[in-house]
Amino acid sequence: MLYGLIIFNPSNSYGQLRNGTTESSDKLIKIKEDVKFKKISAGEISNLAIDNEGNLWSWGENNKGQLGNGTTTNNSIPALVKANK
Repeated sequence: MLYGLIIFNPSNSYGQLRNGTTESSDKLIKIKEDVKFKKISAGEISNLAIDNEGNLWSWGENNKGQLGNGTTTNNSIPALVKANK
């Protein structure tokens, strides 16, 4: 089980580090303060994660809609894509 601290590639040109900026960093990144994740798919420029409740989150580059949120806007913070009902 993951507890929210993940080391990503330090590149952050599309906000994929989830630090609310596009500045690169080599520090541990806490994905979301109040959510615990059990699965993460960390790509070069975008990421997906499933939390312990089964909800799907995404962040990073989104030029082709790959974050699944119905837009093509990049997202530098995790956004809920689909809630597990």
